[in-house]
Amino acid sequence: MGSLDIAEVPLRSAHAAGVEGAVAAGARKPRHYRLSGARGGCVMGVKKIFRPEPTFWDRMYLPEIARGLGITFRHLWQSLVRPESMPTYQYPEQRRPVAERFRGRHRLRRRPDGSPKCVACYCCETICPTHAIRIVAEESENPEIEKRPRSFQIDMLRCIYCGMCVEACPKDAIYMIQDYELADKTRERLRYGLDRLLDPEVSEGEG
Repeated sequence: MGSLDIAEVPLRSAHAAGVEGAVAAGARKPRHYRLSGARGGCVMGVKKIFRPEPTFWDRMYLPEIARGLGITFRHLWQSLVRPESMPTYQYPEQRRPVAERFRGRHRLRRRPDGSPKCVACYCCETICPTHAIRIVAEESENPEIEKRPRSFQIDMLRCIYCGMCVEACPKDAIYMIQDYELADKTRERLRYGLDRLLDPEVSEGEG
């Protein structure tokens, strides 16, 4: 098979390509280059772009380092002159204020008789996106209540504090307080059971 003669049709700028690099918008008129092959050749429009070489100061990075240090020292001077503008809390003497609807530690409400208000319906365990809640149900001694939790565990290391368990609870048995001091020494202690989840005070009404 002889060589193929293809009409010189310049490609659009979005499709043109070459060894020199990508096509820049508004560059010069396309030049045609013939790419030879074993059986023939093809023609494609190629635009050259010229990338400027980095200067000596660009390679040294000194201007950017000086700019970053300038920003750091400017904030340092402002903090020394106006210490009241510093967003620093002297923890633990001064605790950071949180929003009224802040989602922190979980709590389970109690009934007037002291039993958990939870009815072990598994709604919170089912809706939890990180599967941080584990419930084991048992029959309740109260004839008006079908089930109660024999064990109720929340893994605080897996919890993302989204509040979906609070919204899903049909009995309003679980809620979240503003306590965010959850650090502990072992992982086991961050798996809260009924002994740490139950509210120390009883709730008003059966619910």
